[in-house]
Amino acid sequence: EITANVQYISMKYILIGLLAGMFLAVCWYAVVYIMTQTVKDVDEVKIITNLPVFGTVLGSNENGKRNIIDRWIDSWFAHDKKSENNELLLTRISHEVAMLAGQKDKRNLLVACSESDQNLKKQADSLVEKLRELGMNVTSTDSTEVLKQLESADSAVFVEQLMKSERNQIREAVELCRRCQVEVLGSVIVGSDSY
Repeated sequence: EITANVQYISMKYILIGLLAGMFLAVCWYAVVYIMTQTVKDVDEVKIITNLPVFGTVLGSNENGKRNIIDRWIDSWFAHDKKSENNELLLTRISHEVAMLAGQKDKRNLLVACSESDQNLKKQADSLVEKLRELGMNVTSTDSTEVLKQLESADSAVFVEQLMKSERNQIREAVELCRRCQVEVLGSVIVGSDSY
């Protein structure tokens, strides 16, 4: 008589393997998050620049191109807060910038981005447009042409993007403005709808 020798895989080993895999994945993402040199929140920008943040503008997620996992993660942190309309928010920020520039008697404002991201440039251009509507002399630049623009500016505002703008680039931009005797008034942050 022939007997078949069948081995069964215990369910506990499958569960242990799944839990260990999930733990390693969470550890990997935590290490990557901690080790990246990008700014992660508004408070970090305040600490790096030692300047005020005028506000946080929402990044445009055009046509909902974010994946389902990102939306699910963001839903954990949004806490059902409805975001202020971007146009209204940009108007408020531009009025605050114009008021501060007026108090400090600054006439020529430079709006600078440390990243060359299209969404960031779009938000910076919207801010420039709003400031020009208020009668300010405003120029916009990215990091490649900043030296040329600093010659004509007496004040600057940085537009930075969470999880993309690097800490060292922000520090260097602030230091460059100080060396060129251009007063940095503050920053505008571009984030996602969960920030």
